[in-house]
Amino acid sequence: INFEIMFHNDIIYSIKKGSYMSVQEINDVNELDLLLKNNDYVLVDFYGQACQPCKIVATYIDDVASELKSENVAVIKIDAGKLVDLSVKFGIRSVPTFVLLDKDGEDLATKIGMGSKEQLVEFVKNNI
Repeated sequence: INFEIMFHNDIIYSIKKGSYMSVQEINDVNELDLLLKNNDYVLVDFYGQACQPCKIVATYIDDVASELKSENVAVIKIDAGKLVDLSVKFGIRSVPTFVLLDKDGEDLATKIGMGSKEQLVEFVKNNI
């Protein structure tokens, strides 16, 4: 079992391979790189503060993460308006948009728009 601790803005992050307490919000590229290094896949939920569908997704995204933990998939949130560089890199034009990344940060699949918990889990499992 691998542990890595990173200090960022006086917050301690402890990431255990294959273990997810809840969906993390990523605030910089270094945090994304660390998660990619420690997981086989990362599902990124690009959202917006004023987006109503994004607020609905937020009510069940932790359940999606729980269902995907056995597949070694980390689920994270990125505010598309704050991390513009990542939004541009992954071609985010509307929110919510979900991007599935492999360990190397390669975009395996993209899902635009809100889906149910079951649809998001199926989206990931069909693309890993």
